[in-house]
Amino acid sequence: MKTSASSSIAKLSILPKEKPQLTTPPIKREAVRSKILPPLIIAILLLQGTFLGIFWRQHRHEVEQIEVVTTQQVQELMQDEMERDVAKMDTAMEVIIRDRDLADALARLDRQGLVEQAQPIFEQFRTKHEITHFYFHQPDRHNFLRLHKEQKGDLIDRSTIQTAERTGKPSAGLEQGPTGNPVLRLVYPWRSDFADLLIADLFADPRAGNLIGYLELGIEFEDIARRIHDILNVELIIVVDKSFLDAQRWDARNRKLGRQSNWDEFTDSVIIDTTIAEIPVEVSELIENINPETEQIRINQNGQTRQVIAFPFNDINGTKIGYIVALKDISVDVQQARQSSLIALILTLGIGTGLVSLSYVFLGKVEKNLSDRTRKLASAKDSLAASKAQLEEYSHTLEQKVKDRTHELQSNNHVLQETLQELKKTQVQLIQGEKMSSLGQMVAGVAHEINNPVNFIYGNVTHAENYSQDLLGLVQLYESQYPDPAPAIEQEKEDIELDFLKEDLPNLLRSMKFGAQRIQEIVKSLRNFSRLDEAEAKSVDIHEGLDSTLLILHNRLKDKGDHTGIEVMKEYGQLPLVDCFPGQLNQVFMNIISNAIDALTEFNQNRSIEQIKANPSQIKISTRAEGDWVIIEIADNGPGMSKEVAAKLFDPFFTTKPVGAGTGLGLSISYQIITEKHGGKLICTSEPGQGATFTIKIPK
Repeated sequence: MKTSASSSIAKLSILPKEKPQLTTPPIKREAVRSKILPPLIIAILLLQGTFLGIFWRQHRHEVEQIEVVTTQQVQELMQDEMERDVAKMDTAMEVIIRDRDLADALARLDRQGLVEQAQPIFEQFRTKHEITHFYFHQPDRHNFLRLHKEQKGDLIDRSTIQTAERTGKPSAGLEQGPTGNPVLRLVYPWRSDFADLLIADLFADPRAGNLIGYLELGIEFEDIARRIHDILNVELIIVVDKSFLDAQRWDARNRKLGRQSNWDEFTDSVIIDTTIAEIPVEVSELIENINPETEQIRINQNGQTRQVIAFPFNDINGTKIGYIVALKDISVDVQQARQSSLIALILTLGIGTGLVSLSYVFLGKVEKNLSDRTRKLASAKDSLAASKAQLEEYSHTLEQKVKDRTHELQSNNHVLQETLQELKKTQVQLIQGEKMSSLGQMVAGVAHEINNPVNFIYGNVTHAENYSQDLLGLVQLYESQYPDPAPAIEQEKEDIELDFLKEDLPNLLRSMKFGAQRIQEIVKSLRNFSRLDEAEAKSVDIHEGLDSTLLILHNRLKDKGDHTGIEVMKEYGQLPLVDCFPGQLNQVFMNIISNAIDALTEFNQNRSIEQIKANPSQIKISTRAEGDWVIIEIADNGPGMSKEVAAKLFDPFFTTKPVGAGTGLGLSISYQIITEKHGGKLICTSEPGQGATFTIKIPK
């Protein structure tokens, strides 16, 4: 501290005085190295040992985690793939069971007709969706037709069809067959009236209509396993308990598929499929003696390290039917861990040695500096006495400098406060911009995904109308040519209410076409509004942006149980295409219209039904072109606001909403978008009880 004070006095001195020459006695050099180096070396060694221990434990933990991650990945992906396959088969089922020709062929027990109609469908399913099994069963569960092989007439007693028979609803699950191939199956009860029902109404009444049989689709489990192998790059072996298999049928299936058949390779189980060419001896021993204690091993073969994990899989009834053995190549992970350990050891030893060496050199300099400083301190003692007078002389000057410095610091602090406020404002704006950009990407994705199936539906409704008219015309021609049909035909006409069907079917198709058109309009509006992330100015139709915003806010505008609806009045003028940032302009429309809805909703909560009916809530949107400007006015007939509130409306963080209901940045950001991004104007005109009008002016 004395040295520092002496230095400050020297800086203030204008006329330095001569200091007396002092003689300093010899100073004894301090033995710093011998006091500090031994405990320092011990501390470094302890730190090195602790670091290496922690590093080794972390390495072991990471290797152990590979086993857990592999098991979870295979199990989760297997579940996901099975759910996707069930969903594919469910979609295929909904198409097939509504096919009247197939239903009639099954009801007539016309096997040849079923083959001719269903075989092309099965080939398409097998090629595109890997569906390997296609059955038609009679109501008593006897098989009527297998499209994937020549076998029929046997009683089907699997759990899936029994569940479908008991509940009258679809049933799906994994089942083990006697030939060794587990199959993921989906069984649908098939009733006579399915062709006339909507998809959503097929099983509304599980016992409605006449049961004409059961339809069953299946995907072999080994196909699912091979997809998992391709996705995760993990070798898989599917092992099944022998008690679920018939040895002769299993052997016959392997010969048919050209696979080696060794029923006696293992005592209790057999391998039904594998993605690995040669099974290591250690894995064979694991399969032979598999139990919860030996489900995980690690093997080294030909310089390759593999983690072997075995876990059970169950059928639809929860019965364990076998194991899935996964082989994960972890050679890279093990090699990286070894290299990391070696590098850590070398770095630790090198750093420790370097620290000791640097400490030795540094402490030597410290010893020398301590001696020099002791000598200088003795000399400075005399100098301080001589400087006391100078210190008193310049004390008042120092006080003045302190005051000036304090004032400067206060001024800088004020600037910093303003800068911090601006940074907070910018941060919130950036977050809001990222949120709106993410919203635009999400809305664009949703619109794209909806558009394809809607176009498919809309494009086929017209054909469906033409086909239905042709069919109805044929029925009418038949009635005119055969006015006295057989009693059975008359009875069928009454049962299906043919007159009502002829009258209602065109209306039904027109309703479907209208619904598809409505969805197309919504998709178009979503695409228009989703341009939130466009960074470049474009020439756009302002009216499209306004309509898209109103469509998105439609749910808040319509009449609901807890509040009355809000009427939107549009008075659009003739506007040219305007160069602007469409996504940001849509954000402005959204902020202003949302605020108007909030104001009207809160206003209506304090009014009676009679008052609301006498003066219903309205939002008026008008556009026009004046000179070089395009003007958009958004007005509401809400409670309005005072001049004091209107004056602060575009200030950052100012809001009249309750805490948590608003950030106070919506209109501030809107103001910046209009004035700074577009070189326009945003004006609010309002008086209490007279509503509010926001006027947006942007150059053409």
